[in-house]
Amino acid sequence: MTNMNNQPFLLSLGQAANQTGNDKAYRTLLHEQQSEFKDFVNDFFDAGMSASKLFLFLKQADYELLHIQHEFDEEVSEHDAAFYRYWTMMIDDTRRYVSIGVKTLRFQRKCPAAMLADEPAQAFPQCHWTAQRSDLMEAIVGFFQADVVRMEDGSRPSFALFAKEVGSVFGVTFSNPHVEMRKILNRKKNQTPFLTRVINSIKKKSDEGNL
Repeated sequence: MTNMNNQPFLLSLGQAANQTGNDKAYRTLLHEQQSEFKDFVNDFFDAGMSASKLFLFLKQADYELLHIQHEFDEEVSEHDAAFYRYWTMMIDDTRRYVSIGVKTLRFQRKCPAAMLADEPAQAFPQCHWTAQRSDLMEAIVGFFQADVVRMEDGSRPSFALFAKEVGSVFGVTFSNPHVEMRKILNRKKNQTPFLTRVINSIKKKSDEGNL
């Protein structure tokens, strides 16, 4: 089982009790490391390990987060109030993220895919994406960030799972969805060229009046 004590994000949460001075820089560090930690959790889902081991991993992650909060809460609370709220928010947000994985595993155990299908699955003709793969990733990121996709039990899917499932419909393989997502989000200019083109296409068709 992975040693959670070596995770930079968890280490930084604990070290926050001793940090003084530049709260802004420390917030930036926690934000970046939290994003990496979430990627780390998603990588375990993608690694194909057994559900039981994955469940133990997620429960360990949740335990470590709760342990850090209980151990250092009083010390961190003595810092600037705004920083304390941010520190608490980072823990709570990460615990919610981990809990989604736990809920997903529990749901999959209770409701295997075979039980969810009312009828035998019909093969859908393979479609092929003709634009750039970054355009498809842009659309996937847009849907995911808009928070409009849910699992059968109401929980949010992991980004990696969502991206790979959508990509498979169009014959596009995303081997490392998080890396490609960051490229989209880190664009310096015009973050949504494809989605803007889609919107303009819809407006143009509507203006033509021959739907």
